Amino acid sequence: MVSKTKIKHLRSLKHKKHRELNKEFLVEGTRIVSSALEANTVLKAVLVTDIYKNSPSSQHILADIEKSSVSVINVNGRTMKSITTTEHPSGIAGICSLPKTQNNFIHTRQPFIFLDAISDPGNMGTVLRSASWFGIQNIALSPNCVDPFNPKSIRAGMGAHFHLNFQENASLKIFVQENYWIIGSSPSGSSYLKLETPLKKKEWVLVLGNEAGGISEKNLALLSDTISVPKFGTGESLNVATSAGILLSHLTRPNIN
Repeated sequence: MVSKTKIKHLRSLKHKKHRELNKEFLVEGTRIVSSALEANTVLKAVLVTDIYKNSPSSQHILADIEKSSVSVINVNGRTMKSITTTEHPSGIAGICSLPKTQNNFIHTRQPFIFLDAISDPGNMGTVLRSASWFGIQNIALSPNCVDPFNPKSIRAGMGAHFHLNFQENASLKIFVQENYWIIGSSPSGSSYLKLETPLKKKEWVLVLGNEAGGISEKNLALLSDTISVPKFGTGESLNVATSAGILLSHLTRPNIN
């Protein structure tokens, strides 16, 4: 039986203030809970309904949870719906430890993505999913970015969050000081197809701007180059998350000769 106090606490994790205060966030669904379990360090407890426990398709992940040290909390369907954000919860959710913000991993000299005032949590999660897919582990967030641990961002990320390092309240000036090649995504930039790959410099950062306003003026002034995805058909523009996937596919391209 879950106490009312515990349920109130879990509900509060829908809000950034309480996620930061309690150093926890909630993940929903089999696939993301499984990714959290594989990460080995973030999953603190799993909540399941009886219907989920008795489903044949759930037995594999339940067996994996049983082998781990993660505790299992039984909840009814009504409680599960109240603490999650999906309209039709799958019946499983995980309580995860919020990772500590990194402040000095720029010195690793690895590629970065810098997110400049990204406001939509779905876009945030999709960008993170693409970053993880293409092997980019380091994410720098400007002060006015949406919270990457927003429930919608977590769902869109599909487990990517567990493989990434986050630096919040980041300044692009740090990358200038560290002599990074700063590449901005902008409709006015030259075609990314003109950019020779594999990149000769491994210390690079891809800057992605706000959905409506693009990269801020102060950050535009710090860019080394601007690139864009050329249009061959119709349409006003590409979603920032779509552009990110296309550009990362090119920027991380290995030498195939």
